[in-house]
Amino acid sequence: MQQRPKRKLIVLLCLVVACLTNHLLSARLTPDGLKWQAHDAEMHINLVLAIAYCIYVTSYREIDKKCALFAWLGFEIVSMFQSIIFVFGISISRNILPFEILASVFFVYFYAFRSYSHKSDEIDDEHIFLCRKKPKTVQGVLLSMLTPSAMGGVGVFYKGSIYHFSAGVLTKNRFTNNDNYVVTRLYRPTITTIDKLEGLIGTKWTIRQNCLTVLLWTAKTGSPLFR
Repeated sequence: MQQRPKRKLIVLLCLVVACLTNHLLSARLTPDGLKWQAHDAEMHINLVLAIAYCIYVTSYREIDKKCALFAWLGFEIVSMFQSIIFVFGISISRNILPFEILASVFFVYFYAFRSYSHKSDEIDDEHIFLCRKKPKTVQGVLLSMLTPSAMGGVGVFYKGSIYHFSAGVLTKNRFTNNDNYVVTRLYRPTITTIDKLEGLIGTKWTIRQNCLTVLLWTAKTGSPLFR
């Protein structure tokens, strides 16, 4: 039980060391004519590290804060690279700066205040159900940011079994309904739909073949998005 606080402390110490190293290198190696540009880049680098640490220590139960921090981190990384290349004499139009600020404020606000609470439907043996997993990993959080449901991985449930990707392969397993999933009733499936789900078992996860394009699309339309 003590491992997590110790790990957080170690990561925090690494963050402080990285920020101090960044400051010392910036102060010693930057020519006098580029001091303010280097200071700007240093500030963005340190801010990226600080936001990354905040993401690390934020619990997955606080998914709204985690998503908002990820959104902020994305925009701050863009600003960091802009400031770094500016040090090397590659300038980017400052006219886009107001739009970047407005976009970052909008997305951070959006992810901080959108709804993350969903109720599960009662399970039966007649309908096919969509199982949406609550984010418990970085990949799950990033996936939840791309879906309107604000959920992570997607599976399809039917008659006690769940079709889902596990270790990079689509598998069929017994399903135990618990707090890690939100279960939504879809419709009474035909034999054809079930046969197609059975035929997908063994499919390997790729960018084109994933839980959204394969399972979600099959559950909604009867066949995968990409054949």
